[in-house]
Amino acid sequence: MNNSIPITSALDEETARAEVYGLLAALYYAPPTPELMAQLRVAVTEAPAAGGFLEEPWREVVAAARELDDAAVTAEYNALFGGVGKPEIYLFGSHYLSGFLNEKPLAALRTDLA
Repeated sequence: MNNSIPITSALDEETARAEVYGLLAALYYAPPTPELMAQLRVAVTEAPAAGGFLEEPWREVVAAARELDDAAVTAEYNALFGGVGKPEIYLFGSHYLSGFLNEKPLAALRTDLA
């Protein structure tokens, strides 16, 4: 008897993970659009297979989208990631690696990309 996880279940989890990463990338890039917020508010919160690792975090994301209006989400995004002076959350890895935004890690990345 084979006790391994079925391939389709593993692929479903990987697909869900990729979609969540895509959503996170969009949310880090800019405040969510009204269209994205509308989609989140009606999103299904039940995982296809019970006990999925991402099920509870996804429910929390959808619940937050349902609780906040678009203006509140945009204001929170700007307060956390933007604004005048030092933001609460830096979206740039070079700050976390070296303590500065434009330091050696960023220079190395730019060299690699060139």
